[in-house]
Amino acid sequence: EVEQWGGGLINLLHYEDAASGSIAAIQAKVGPRVLLLSDDHPMPRTEIVNAALRSTKFQAKAAPTFTLDEGPKGKIFDTSTTRSLIDWAPRYSDFESFMRAN
Repeated sequence: EVEQWGGGLINLLHYEDAASGSIAAIQAKVGPRVLLLSDDHPMPRTEIVNAALRSTKFQAKAAPTFTLDEGPKGKIFDTSTTRSLIDWAPRYSDFESFMRAN
């Protein structure tokens, strides 16, 4: 059991994508700015679990039960400005793509 609401949105980014985005930001020399990296495809917790369970790594596992009926909705980020400034895109366009690749 997970003491969370399964519908809350989570913004994801693979750690390799976070690293490559950070390097791109340094190399772009955009000055002192706050930049946000994300895959721009936030997913509810239940969809994250379902995507993982479709992967060969986790297909034999059982989905956890989310115990709360409501909770924070989460946030949707638009990182198009950051992507344009540093000429970068994540290797994995979303969590589903990452799970299919691994």
